[in-house]
Amino acid sequence: MRTWRNLMLQTKILIAFILVLFVVIGLTCLIFYYGNMRDTKTHTYSMLNTLSGQYSRTVDFFMDDIEKISLSIFSDPAIQGILANHAQIGPKEGLKVRNELFALLFNYAHPRPEIAGIRLYTTDHISYHYEAGSTVNAEVLQEELWQTRLDAMSKSGYLLLPPSSSNEEGYREKNLSLVRHIYRIPRRDKIGSLRIDINAHEMGRLLVYSGSDPLGEQMRVFIVTDEGAVIYDNEDAYTGQRVAAFAHALSTDERKYSGEIDWLDKKYLYTSEKSDYTGWNILILLSNDFLVAKQQEAQIILVIVGLIAAVLASIVAYLIARHVTKPLRELITEMNRVERGDLSGRMDIKNRGELGVLSRVYNNMLNSISRLITEVYESKLAENDARLSALQAQINPHFLYNTLNIMKSISRLKGVEEVAEMSESLADLFKYTMKNLQLPVSLRQELEHVANYMNIQKHRFGDRFALRMEVPEQLMNASVLKLTIQPLVENAIIHGFSRKKADAFINIKVCTEGELLLILVSDNGLGMEEQALNKLEQRLAEYSKRSKHDVQEDGEGIGLSNIHQRIQLLYGKGYGVKIAGSQGAGTTVTLIFPYKVFTPMLAEETRQ
Repeated sequence: MRTWRNLMLQTKILIAFILVLFVVIGLTCLIFYYGNMRDTKTHTYSMLNTLSGQYSRTVDFFMDDIEKISLSIFSDPAIQGILANHAQIGPKEGLKVRNELFALLFNYAHPRPEIAGIRLYTTDHISYHYEAGSTVNAEVLQEELWQTRLDAMSKSGYLLLPPSSSNEEGYREKNLSLVRHIYRIPRRDKIGSLRIDINAHEMGRLLVYSGSDPLGEQMRVFIVTDEGAVIYDNEDAYTGQRVAAFAHALSTDERKYSGEIDWLDKKYLYTSEKSDYTGWNILILLSNDFLVAKQQEAQIILVIVGLIAAVLASIVAYLIARHVTKPLRELITEMNRVERGDLSGRMDIKNRGELGVLSRVYNNMLNSISRLITEVYESKLAENDARLSALQAQINPHFLYNTLNIMKSISRLKGVEEVAEMSESLADLFKYTMKNLQLPVSLRQELEHVANYMNIQKHRFGDRFALRMEVPEQLMNASVLKLTIQPLVENAIIHGFSRKKADAFINIKVCTEGELLLILVSDNGLGMEEQALNKLEQRLAEYSKRSKHDVQEDGEGIGLSNIHQRIQLLYGKGYGVKIAGSQGAGTTVTLIFPYKVFTPMLAEETRQ
């Protein structure tokens, strides 16, 4: 860690840039690599699915064509006549029959090189066999297994027999065959059977991949039955054999299927599509070596691109680091001069970017420091003058308070008791309001202040109004904010009783509601018009929405909004002033405080 701290800023920026860029390049290459592999695999499966679908339709068309040839042989009048009357043909006519059949079967087989041979079976177990490039041979054969299977099918039915390396079905190795019974037209009685042998190797002409990429070299194409019997192998290695791995892969009931298969100690991707016409499966295998080759190509490309990007990123990182740190080094040089006490140096602003802003701010800072150094000396002199003025300002309130006490004493000596009482009450009022308005006091102290105020007003107004108090003794020590009740009493006298000459009263009621202390100051004065009341409530609500830093004096002294503002500043938004009333029915103002018992410690906490 200490080694990193001791490195120059340019080196740190360069290392950080290179690390970040290498991480980004590495992540990008990894994401591209795995994304490319996933896309290659998906694209390969899609291509194999397309090929299997095309091959399946091609085989269907081919076998449909062979089936049509079998129908042509089935319905040929000459062949119908030979098979129907074969039992009456004597040995002397056998050669004539073979020659006639040769001409007929040659016409069907010769245009189709994929037809390896055609065999006709009579009901008296004679087989006439035509092979391409040969004559028609006749031999005696017992009924074959496939003939028994055809007997159980409909008269229009036929079988497709796969190639076999054994002779269990009696047909040639690596030839697939279409077999069917021949029925007399129109009587529909069986007169023989037909087998068309198809050279499986010739089917390779149908299943040729036209692409020129390595896909064709790695691809194996099979035509397979559900039991795994190979009808066709494009490499002719497994034609006529059964492959258990293929049977397992084709065990699904789905018509199209894709997946991976282990065969011959190698992994293959494969797709299969089952023909609705023949019931065979077109199975295409692609060696995993194809994907490995693609992965290697992608790896080589990514390594080359990554190295080029890393070199370019390193060069860019070096240039950026040098460009950023050069003006910073100049700034450090200037700051070292300032550290030695030289404030005369300034930075040259060479650009408008962030570094230009930094240079400008640095120059402004030095200018401000120089100006402040000068101002500090002047402010010290002004501070001494201010202290003297403050001390002088403190003398005046104390002088007035002491003068009132002297007046009270002289009035008592002269026997003027009313003047003495008023002087005493005024002195107490002045003493109470002289300092610490922001601190809480006990409810008892605040009510005593109200009593002093009312004592003065009595001498002024006589018996025009009376003050009533409903305050439980246990609430007299409740904590309230200083100078909040007396202004409400004063408002009632000034505004509520301006036209009331007698029977006026002010009622102060104190109670608790849960954790709240409620002080209700009500009067039976003139009340307020609805419009003025709404305006006042709106004004109090606006004060509640302000932040503590937005508080301003309202220019009306210690009024309702001022009291509301002070309570909320000290206790929070849930407290303050509420007002109710109507014109001619008096006004009720409610002060809402949190209910706490006043202690000197509580006042000290509030001060802090």
